[in-house]
Amino acid sequence: MRRLIIAYILLLCGSLMVSSQPCPPNGITFTTQAQVDSFPILYPNCIYMDSCVEISGSNITNLDGLNQLKSMGAWLYITNMDSLVSIAGLSNLTHVGGEIRIIYNPMLSNLEGLNNLDSTNETFFVFHNDALLDVGGLEGLTMVNSLVITGNDSLTTLEGIGNLSTVNGDLHIGGNNLESLTDFNQLHYINGYLFLTILDSLEDLSGFENLDSIGGNFRLLYTSKLSSIDALGNLKKVGGGFELLHNSNLENVHGLHSLQSIGGGVIIQNCSNLNTFSGLDSLTSIGSILVIRDNSSLNSLTGIDNIESESITELTIASNNQLSFCEVNSVCDYLASPNGSVEIHNNYLGCNSQAEVEEACTVGIPEQRSTAQLTTHTNPFITSTTIEYELIEPSHVQLTIYNAIGEVVHMAENRMMQQGKHSFIWTADRLPEGLYYGVLRSAKGVAVVKMVKQR
Repeated sequence: MRRLIIAYILLLCGSLMVSSQPCPPNGITFTTQAQVDSFPILYPNCIYMDSCVEISGSNITNLDGLNQLKSMGAWLYITNMDSLVSIAGLSNLTHVGGEIRIIYNPMLSNLEGLNNLDSTNETFFVFHNDALLDVGGLEGLTMVNSLVITGNDSLTTLEGIGNLSTVNGDLHIGGNNLESLTDFNQLHYINGYLFLTILDSLEDLSGFENLDSIGGNFRLLYTSKLSSIDALGNLKKVGGGFELLHNSNLENVHGLHSLQSIGGGVIIQNCSNLNTFSGLDSLTSIGSILVIRDNSSLNSLTGIDNIESESITELTIASNNQLSFCEVNSVCDYLASPNGSVEIHNNYLGCNSQAEVEEACTVGIPEQRSTAQLTTHTNPFITSTTIEYELIEPSHVQLTIYNAIGEVVHMAENRMMQQGKHSFIWTADRLPEGLYYGVLRSAKGVAVVKMVKQR
């Protein structure tokens, strides 16, 4: 009898092993709804999939048959499914060890079903899902290696990703109609690059207020409505290069006032409304080239004064139509002892060639360092211009006008002036065309304005 019982037990175990198949050892590809639906019948004990899963079929509408899966050791691809409306069948999935690709699924409107996913080891791609309205379903995601969300035409919000606190690799957001990035407010650092590209509905960078450092390159480009980057006020370091390209509505970079170092090159190009670099005063070091090109409203390089010239490997200042003040310390020091090539041309008078900038660097006109701001209009002028300044308290004032080689051509004021706004009309009809400096000295320091006389 004992032998019969043992034999029966062995027979029972054997039959269970035959009927309960393990996970497919070489991964699995689903191309039809029938294959998805039959998965729990063929693999009832497959809970932890070590290999790859690819789901790609035009008639697949749901993934309910995959509900038993809790983790995947390799990649998960959900791609090219014209009829897929829901991925709720993945609701028990907590971890994916490889890439996740959710791409080219035109009927998918959200990511509900990934609610229990808390981390990924490789890149998570979400792109070209034309009906995707938000990323609801990613509420449990706190850490990713890299995240790429691009080309989802209906995506206007990243609601659903607000718990993401760690990006160990790269973050790329682009080609969407996003109106806000506020859901990134838990991010303190990005170890890889940050690319914000082709975001035509985005007006500011709210959501990045806590971002302290970027380990790789930082690219901000083709954001036609972006008017403010003030949300970057805590950003102190960019480990790679910094590119600010084709942001036509951006007027200033005040939000970068905490930025101290950039590990790569700096390219600021085709920002047509950018008129000042004020805000970059804390930047002392870059790691490669400095390129300032095709910024049609820029009139002064004041703001990049403190970049150490030894950290610049090439210098390009070109095709900035209104740029006439280039003789800041960083540029003057570099021209005195260049580490590489120099390209200066097609700017305004005073910064239209290397020779003009070098001359301006040597005339001894002091840089502006006063609270009493000095302005002038019209500028450029033909015969006369009005110079204006404001004193916050009574002060002895000296207002002197110099030519481009540092010679005094007019002493406008040299007396005690009362608190308030003051103006002076300078008539220069007998002086040659060219570059002139108005220098205001008062108890609050020295202020400088550059003026251009034309025929």
